[in-house]
Amino acid sequence: MTTRTDVRSLYGSELDEDGRRAAFTRGEVPVAVYGLGKMGLPLATVYAETCGDVTGVDVDPDVVEAVNAGECHVEREPGLPEAVAAVTDDGALTAMADPAAAARDASVHVVIVPTLVTEANEPDLSTLEAAVEGIAEGLHPGDLVVVESTVPPGTCHDVVLPLLERESGLRRGEFGLAFCPERTSSGRALRDVRGAHPKVVGGIDGESTACARVLYEELVDNDVLPVSDATTAEAVKVFEGLYRDVNIALANELARFTDELGIDTREAIETANTQPFCDIHTPGPGVGGHCIPYYPYFLINWLESPAPLLETARGVNDAMPGFVAAKLAEGLRADGVVGADEELHAGGVPLADARVLVLGLTYRAGVRETRASPALGVCGTLADNGAEVFATDPLVDAEGFDAEGVPLEGIHDLDVDAVALVTDHPEFDGIDWDGFDGPLVVVDGRDVLDLRDTDHLLYTVGRGLAVTDGFTFDDYDDLLAAAEGAGYDFLTVREYLARESVPERFLVLRHDVDRKAENAHKMATLEAERGVSSTYYFRTSTFEPTMARAVERLGHEVGYHYEDYVRAGGDLDEAHERFDHSLRWFRHVCEVDTICMHGNPLSPHDNRDMWTRADAPGFDEYGLLGEAYLSMDFGEVTYFSDTGRTWADGPLKIKDHTMGEGEKAVAAATTAELAELLANGEVGRACVLAHPNRWADSYPELLAERTKDVAVNLVKRGFNAVRTTSP
Repeated sequence: MTTRTDVRSLYGSELDEDGRRAAFTRGEVPVAVYGLGKMGLPLATVYAETCGDVTGVDVDPDVVEAVNAGECHVEREPGLPEAVAAVTDDGALTAMADPAAAARDASVHVVIVPTLVTEANEPDLSTLEAAVEGIAEGLHPGDLVVVESTVPPGTCHDVVLPLLERESGLRRGEFGLAFCPERTSSGRALRDVRGAHPKVVGGIDGESTACARVLYEELVDNDVLPVSDATTAEAVKVFEGLYRDVNIALANELARFTDELGIDTREAIETANTQPFCDIHTPGPGVGGHCIPYYPYFLINWLESPAPLLETARGVNDAMPGFVAAKLAEGLRADGVVGADEELHAGGVPLADARVLVLGLTYRAGVRETRASPALGVCGTLADNGAEVFATDPLVDAEGFDAEGVPLEGIHDLDVDAVALVTDHPEFDGIDWDGFDGPLVVVDGRDVLDLRDTDHLLYTVGRGLAVTDGFTFDDYDDLLAAAEGAGYDFLTVREYLARESVPERFLVLRHDVDRKAENAHKMATLEAERGVSSTYYFRTSTFEPTMARAVERLGHEVGYHYEDYVRAGGDLDEAHERFDHSLRWFRHVCEVDTICMHGNPLSPHDNRDMWTRADAPGFDEYGLLGEAYLSMDFGEVTYFSDTGRTWADGPLKIKDHTMGEGEKAVAAATTAELAELLANGEVGRACVLAHPNRWADSYPELLAERTKDVAVNLVKRGFNAVRTTSP
């Protein structure tokens, strides 16, 4: 260690610039770095690599002991453990807990301690002031004090300088003071300190700025940018954080428009950013860490001038954890169950009765830091609304969160109803999503999950509900356009059955209106705008005369979606009595020439049996042309149905199958795949069944319908399992 009598001072030195530079790199200008946290230790290490004589100061004796042993207490900083070991082995870096003692032996004093805000969001400079008071006890003429901690603009001039003068007895001009903000990020601190970004320096006078520039031109492999004064340099760092906070707030606010606009906002942002003057950031579950959430208050509650934009941005970002929780609650409310009457009843799981798993507690992936983490707000909001909250994080436990901590390997044992991904730790990439019991409502705050091959309902902040199977009205319109463009003729079931001959290439569009008759009218209007006619089969529970007439006036066929055999418990006579009564009602409103059975998948009876039994009457006794399943020639017509929320055949289509249909020569699972088949003319003659209730154009509708389909599919799978294993 250089003794004080050997020390060369930079501030006010008779040495020219080259001489100062040489003295610093030869270790003749001892440096003390105050604060050996996750930013301070990398900074002290790079100083030690550069000048070879650095004392690190920290109030935590464990940190001091670790550094003196050549150990790195800062985790997940590539290269830092090796660098710390190297400089301590060389004696270039030592540590102590006494700032005054370190100050007495140093000529350059670098302060990099936390600056936070109080519970009232007032800037809290107490830690900085404590460090400065220690420096003042050992401050000598010619010393240079460098503040790297982010502070409100004006802090060096209004707080640090008066404090140094008062406690040291020295006057301005006898020592230097400069602000040189750290511009580092966790996980890349060494690279950033060494010069990933230009270094900004600004002193309280020209000599302070010049001395700081000499130091950092040796320290970093990038440009050093002197600015007019310390206050300007302080503003540079705060402005950087404010820009990010406001920009993220813009992205988050745009993300909240996703459902109403019906778009992928992230796609829109990415595309907008191809314009060179546009640089919208990425939306997410909130803003956390020790920097961005606090910096706005360095102006809002420091200056007298109002800052409405900054306050609004803070409000938007602070509200995002609540937005995540609200989307979870919305998804849970939309959930449903299948009742004993084989109808799906909405209602779902109230948030107060839900068990929710939160993935990630740190504010950023790979960083052991929970300060202002969005997970605090997500867990808190869920718990405040009565949910039982569990949380897992590979780096931290759940202490301080409104959640019960669980290990990652134990999450499948929790029987949760919903999951919120807040932090995209790489450890979560290996989660077995099929290992959870039943479908979950999942909200992804980071756009990292792909759950297309699961039954879970996924909502991504900024993208909306993941409807990967293409059941929006826009998707249906694309399907019509593909068929229209390929030259298909469109036929109703009535037209198909009444014609003596049919076109070479045609499409029979059929719609079984099981629920949500209003969607039938939307679909009918969309078809009519293209000049397309189709057939709508209403159940007695969905047949509303005004709606049915409106569909018929749009040029479509209206028929009866019967389920009388099931309702009669397999009694043929009662079934036909019920059928006759309902058919007369329908015909009082609309012209009905064809009918179609309703599947009632969980019933032991098949409604078609009321026509196929040997003692059953024929269609002609009712003046009917036929039945959509029984009367079409499915040996020559390929049948596609959206039952089970897929166009592919499979076990979910328990009764939605045709008589005489052979194995399809072509197949499609998604709407896009079916549209491609039609566009390429790979299907000559086809019947397409689209249930109007399955199609929607808003997030709540899509969420509710997809959840209901998932619930029904689970029941169907269970029914199939029982049926196949029963003797």
